[in-house]
Amino acid sequence: MWGAIHGIAIVICRLFGKLGIVLPRALNWTLTFLVVHFAWVFFKAYDLPQAISILKTLFGMGSAQPDRPSHVVITDNDTAALFLIAAVVIVLAMPNTSEFTRNVQFARKTFFAAVLFGFACTMILASSSDVFLYFNF
Repeated sequence: MWGAIHGIAIVICRLFGKLGIVLPRALNWTLTFLVVHFAWVFFKAYDLPQAISILKTLFGMGSAQPDRPSHVVITDNDTAALFLIAAVVIVLAMPNTSEFTRNVQFARKTFFAAVLFGFACTMILASSSDVFLYFNF
């Protein structure tokens, strides 16, 4: 289902481009955000009935209150709204991935770091030792 929603969104985007329809940047960004999050419900749900139940709850039509995960720290809506607003401001103010990678020197350093990290992970996984280091102290 997630793939179908994603495919339909791409077709609509390409159709808009061919028809010369240009949405304002803020509207385009918002629609993309909403479609992706809508599709993620289907990606995360175990089956279609669960996805429909989650969507009903999200839109205020469901009566089921999902269990709050134990790792959730923010429990009131005002604090959640403040964190959400702060996150949006930070995301919009910071450079995106394309802007970061325009600097070739940065890209080389990142590639080198990724290769070293991959090598380190390979060495850790290839190790046969299962002794936890801090048990020796």
